[in-house]
Amino acid sequence: MSLTGVWMNELHSVLLLREHDDKSLTGQYRSMVGRDSTVRPLSGRTSVAEGGNQMVAFAVCFEIAAPGPGEGHFSVCAWSGWSGKDGAGNYMIDTHWLLSVSLFDKEAAWAATKIGKSTFQRVQETPDEKLLTDDEALNELHKSLEL
Repeated sequence: MSLTGVWMNELHSVLLLREHDDKSLTGQYRSMVGRDSTVRPLSGRTSVAEGGNQMVAFAVCFEIAAPGPGEGHFSVCAWSGWSGKDGAGNYMIDTHWLLSVSLFDKEAAWAATKIGKSTFQRVQETPDEKLLTDDEALNELHKSLEL
């Protein structure tokens, strides 16, 4: 299975992936939550498929125009998980993520990282950058998904 394509998670965020022969991943990510909805580059790695599953990891650096008090302008998020098919035969990527924000107070650094879970469903096999910026098309795609 190739991870190349356009993926969407339960929060409407969009992931455009290109899987290369050396198992590196490149692409773009647009978050629909948080304070940075700009399309951002991503990079990552994947494994060879094994038993119908494939390990996946990728990271994105965000820039926050108006950070909160005591925070810097940058955050980075890394997703790690596996891809495969769900019970209905849809290609999915199940991940856990770590989001770290820059803080000016080193004593508050323990609060700089959040953890969560996200599931992406492939919505298109061809990586189409237009889907990253077309809000109407994204809303229609999300309505058609069972996330």
